[in-house]
Amino acid sequence: MLKQPNNSVEQGTASGWKYAVSGRHEDFSLHDCRVTGISLKNSTLTLETAGGFLICPGAESNPDPDHALITGKACIVIELFDEPFEYSSVYIYKPSLLEKGADVRHSHTVAELMERVNSGKNELEIVTELYGWQRLRFSGYLWQSRKPYSLETELELRCRGITYCWNDARIYG
Repeated sequence: MLKQPNNSVEQGTASGWKYAVSGRHEDFSLHDCRVTGISLKNSTLTLETAGGFLICPGAESNPDPDHALITGKACIVIELFDEPFEYSSVYIYKPSLLEKGADVRHSHTVAELMERVNSGKNELEIVTELYGWQRLRFSGYLWQSRKPYSLETELELRCRGITYCWNDARIYG
């Protein structure tokens, strides 16, 4: 049985979540995380995931120094600037109709991505994540129930910060 994360983790601060950790993106991995819902309220973008995300070994919020933890249902809260999507981009790569084996990059809005995910037609799987000064980029796949079953996707946002929220976690693997 794992003990609860140590006291450096804020508790009960993020809209009903037991744990909320801000800023420390190096303590978490969103690799293979599937986003099933996206909402926007007051310049805050929330990515919901039923399968959770990983808490890395050695992280302050992981009491087990040797094993990653995986959360249950969780969310990632991204604090955007006042003009939420002014410097944001969504690219979806679709197979070319003209050249076999080639992909064509299509530009979409964050609102269009939200519609696709929230309608249940797609899930956004995050494979890689990059963090920089006031920016983050998620690369992965937009999954759908018809061929092609996955479309390579990039989401880039200009943001002030990120908070990881969850209620429980167990040893991964």
